[in-house]
Amino acid sequence: MQVMKLLLTVAFLVLVLVLVLVQWENVCVSGSDSVQCREEERLALLHINASISFPIHSLEGKWEGKECCQWERVTCDSITGHVTQLDLGISFDDDDWLDYYQDGSLLNATLFLPLRQLRSLSLSAHGIHNCTDGSGLETWANLTKLESLDFSFNNLDESIIYDLASITSLRKLNLKGNSNYNSDLPNINGLEKWSNLTKLEILDLSDNSLNGSIIYNLASVPSLRKLYLSGNHINNSLPNFNGFEYWSNLTKLEMLDLSFNQLNITMISSLAQVSSLRALYLDYNYMMGGSVPVKELSALNLEVVSLTGCLYSGSFPDLGHWSSLKALSLADNLLNETLTSEGLCRLKNIEELDLSSNNLLEIFLLVWEIFLLLS
Repeated sequence: MQVMKLLLTVAFLVLVLVLVLVQWENVCVSGSDSVQCREEERLALLHINASISFPIHSLEGKWEGKECCQWERVTCDSITGHVTQLDLGISFDDDDWLDYYQDGSLLNATLFLPLRQLRSLSLSAHGIHNCTDGSGLETWANLTKLESLDFSFNNLDESIIYDLASITSLRKLNLKGNSNYNSDLPNINGLEKWSNLTKLEILDLSDNSLNGSIIYNLASVPSLRKLYLSGNHINNSLPNFNGFEYWSNLTKLEMLDLSFNQLNITMISSLAQVSSLRALYLDYNYMMGGSVPVKELSALNLEVVSLTGCLYSGSFPDLGHWSSLKALSLADNLLNETLTSEGLCRLKNIEELDLSSNNLLEIFLLVWEIFLLLS
């Protein structure tokens, strides 16, 4: 009898627990579905949409009603209803995006201030040149939650670049492709104020026609982990230029993309100062000399190296100094001599290897032989 009572008691407790869990799930789902947009933020979104250049019909009929959390391109916190993400970037798939890109529009930054919990904002490809008088990006210092900002493919001038230093909460900043249509961005100097961006970890300055002076300027942002500088005009033409020696304080920088620049072997050698580097992309730099810079970068514990299209010729390099590599690309070069198994066998951690578009017929036979031996 006692056993029967115990079993009934346990069964009852289990049933109660199940009912509680079901009720809790219903409460959570109901709370998520019924989250209400903040009226102040709904009005701010409408004002923002009315003020910026946007492809015709892209949001027509989609930003209506009081529940702005259900609007396209808007993401809200499921509990508080605050807007946390806003994606107003123009896609290159829009047939008329180029008309807006060239527009040279002015941004009224104060319209975004009611979005106090905003964490991510994209305003890519709007042709933004500057801000309206009295409403610059310095006002975004009040957006203390803003961590990700995308201003790519605009037409930003120097002043707006400087004002970005006010947004001290930033962790990710995309300024790619701002050199077109007479932008002043290639001449930016004196980014000392960016030292305020102590949380900035990811920065994209690709395709901006920047020269070597950007190397000086970026030394003031030691928090960087990933840096994209491809498609610029970085070289050693500046007087008293010592390459990347200025970056010895970038002790957190793990990934660097310098593809499509004009680097020479001296500049490449100076990258050894950035001891934290793990991934390095140097594709299509034609001035780096005739041999792969294995020894020059031997001090780095690199895991990913890409040297595609650098016009390297002659014998295949001895890769013994890069034993930590997990991925290596030497594709689209002019390597044409016999590859020894010793060179590849030293890459004990290699997972990806691209040697395509060279003149190394023996390479494929040798790689296959090594694969058979290791399998």
